[in-house]
Amino acid sequence: YGSPLALAMIDIDYFKDVNDRWGHAIGDQVLMAFADTLKNSMRAVDVVARIGGEEFVLLMTETTIEEAMRAAERIRTDIEASSLQVAETRLHWTASFGVTILHGDDYSVSAALIRADRALYRAKENGRNRIECAVMDTAMPAE
Repeated sequence: YGSPLALAMIDIDYFKDVNDRWGHAIGDQVLMAFADTLKNSMRAVDVVARIGGEEFVLLMTETTIEEAMRAAERIRTDIEASSLQVAETRLHWTASFGVTILHGDDYSVSAALIRADRALYRAKENGRNRIECAVMDTAMPAE
């Protein structure tokens, strides 16, 4: 419809460590708490989906890249403040984000997902618990 569409790829930092140390049942609880935080931090018109393991995608309609970056930062701080009590330990976690927008010349939404995924990897490489933006990266179609 010609209106902006932003998306964010979100990955729980060091989630494998949670499963390795506390077990998959606790890992599942962390995933549920994480998903609740996402749902409570986003607008009702936005859509969040788990796309595998500890990775989620957030679609933000009618959202410019600047608005998406502000939303991602708000969500990132909400995630950083969340926790789960396990026995006598309070577990905390963080998340890394890759944010982009859908371009008019993208051949599919997959192109934007590839850009967001690249930005997510940069966020992880640059220290985690941060947001990276990929507006101009171009994604080549898979062969």
